Amino acid sequence: MTQLSSNKASGCTGAISPVLIGAVAAALLVAALLFSASSPGRPSSAARSAKAADSEAAKRYHKDIKPILEEFCFDCHADDVKKGNLSLNEFKDDADLIAQKDRWLAVMKNVRAGVMPPPGKSRPTEAQQRQLADWVKYGAFGIDSRNPDPGRVTIHRLNRLEYRNTIAQILGVDYNTDDEFPPDGAGLGLDNIADVLTTSPLILEKYLKAAEISLDGALPSEKGREFSVQGSAFKGNNNATGDRLSFNGAPEVVFAYRNKNPGSFRVQMEIEVMAAATGTNETSTSPAASGIATNICHFVVGVQSGVAPLAVLLERDFTAEPKKHQFVFDRVWSIEPHVFKINVTAPGIRPAGRGGGGGGRGAAPPVGPQLRITNLRITAQPTAEVRRFFAKDAPPAAAKELQDYIRQGVAAFGLRAYRRPLDEPTLNRLAGEIEQRYGETGLFNDSVKPSLAKVLCSPRFLFRVTQTVPAKSGEPWSLIDEYSLASRLSYFLWSSMPDDELLNLAGKGELRKNLDGQIKRMLNHKFAARMIENFSGQWLQTRNVMKWTIVEPEVLKREGKTAGKPMLTDEIRQAMKDETTMYFARIVQEDRSLLEIIASDYTYLNEGLAGYYGIPGVQGKEMQLVKLPDDSPRGGVMTHGSVLIVTSGANRTSAVKRGVFVLD
Repeated sequence: MTQLSSNKASGCTGAISPVLIGAVAAALLVAALLFSASSPGRPSSAARSAKAADSEAAKRYHKDIKPILEEFCFDCHADDVKKGNLSLNEFKDDADLIAQKDRWLAVMKNVRAGVMPPPGKSRPTEAQQRQLADWVKYGAFGIDSRNPDPGRVTIHRLNRLEYRNTIAQILGVDYNTDDEFPPDGAGLGLDNIADVLTTSPLILEKYLKAAEISLDGALPSEKGREFSVQGSAFKGNNNATGDRLSFNGAPEVVFAYRNKNPGSFRVQMEIEVMAAATGTNETSTSPAASGIATNICHFVVGVQSGVAPLAVLLERDFTAEPKKHQFVFDRVWSIEPHVFKINVTAPGIRPAGRGGGGGGRGAAPPVGPQLRITNLRITAQPTAEVRRFFAKDAPPAAAKELQDYIRQGVAAFGLRAYRRPLDEPTLNRLAGEIEQRYGETGLFNDSVKPSLAKVLCSPRFLFRVTQTVPAKSGEPWSLIDEYSLASRLSYFLWSSMPDDELLNLAGKGELRKNLDGQIKRMLNHKFAARMIENFSGQWLQTRNVMKWTIVEPEVLKREGKTAGKPMLTDEIRQAMKDETTMYFARIVQEDRSLLEIIASDYTYLNEGLAGYYGIPGVQGKEMQLVKLPDDSPRGGVMTHGSVLIVTSGANRTSAVKRGVFVLD
């Protein structure tokens, strides 16, 4: 998956069109007005039904609930006695009685939790408690599973994570929204609450730039998409180049390449094997004595992208038989330096300067083939995700076939971007634009991208639009349509767009009848881990672990310890974050007791984190389930390093922050 960043915009095909900016701004404004005005409300017949329901709830209160309250609650919460500033018998009328929903919710919670009546006082029976709870839910709050009231529905903008996942799924590029987009608003500690996901001019500008950069990575321009060098561009010590390689010369040559655009790339390398070469090497043993075949060399090609570890592309032996060899590698790169490293050795032979065991210069020099890099060619390719829409290497030449090819590609892209089929006028307009541009320029990819950018900047992509089907006769509420249901499922369980199976079922009108099976499938999908990580990351604040400032030297000094090598490394922080995520995932996936969030006898550790905690017996870099010792102070999320970090100051703990964390 390609990582993208807008500060690399030099690789874009051109400036953002003012016409596109104006069109998108107008579309978003109109959408905001329409969506704010079209939020589903209660129909008049439903309003009458609700009034009747409130009247029935008041009758039930006087008949069934008030006697329970008089027996167990009125001594402390009625008339002139208002302990906790709560009175349960001062209402203006029945309408006011039903309207005091917060008061009744507090009553239900306190009775259910055993807090009220207080210890030592007589308590309602279990049947009476159920009767009270049912009246609060179905009477005061008017919950009716037979007639679900959606209430006011706010149009939901994709937050940063949802946008990033959706772009990755539809284009195959990883646009870093954490760095490029402003933070999303949060409500109740969560950033996927529609009411706080507002739209600003700044985020509009970011969407325009993100669409352009993402499409440049997914669908590279036909202009300047190929880069080629010869072996002489590879350099090594002592003036060595890739024109002549052997284990008797410089053992390694390198070449640095930086791509203009992020995306998918095909690397083609041609190697020519020439005659054998001899020279002087330092050997650990004599080749003859060790049985090493001296007509063989070991050849390794690797590439290091940015600060990532070296990725080995090719590792094989070559004999002295003269021959040309072609190798092809497919890579997905972001915009950063990529250093190709080529190493040639003899099996068991260590070239001079590489260190090693015994032996000396008196050993017989090995003999092996010489190699030459004749060509390195790097070609930008469309990502696999985009090839689902435009699969051909070249568009059809015949006019009718070209028209069908464009329409099919745009329709498939639009279905996934809008999470429902494109309407015919939009499809005709977008396909017509592409066909016209292609006729003028002859560059298919460059003709497609502006139209796809419009789709990615449309309110129908940026917002999760809920549509309904007509209500059945006699039913006051309408159900959401199947495409809206698919989006709700996918963004809840995956934080991303629906996949092809969900969209296909929605298109056939069969998603609702297969709902249970689809939920099970989605929970077993790799994307389901996003829900766990996303929710726990916000609720338990583990998202902040990697960037939270802890001044370790000051902490150690206060504890009388010498500050040496940093202990709280990025690796330890990541392990702490993983510990909490995996711990929470186990509770959810195995339907374990919620009390384990507070206390348990297990956690997830690797060797590094176990050492940091002082827990023996854990080996390996992989996180693993660990049974804690009986006398361990750890157990529950409040003892996890991740939670302790985000509830601390920079150089000291904070009981206040941790208290607020627990209350929240």
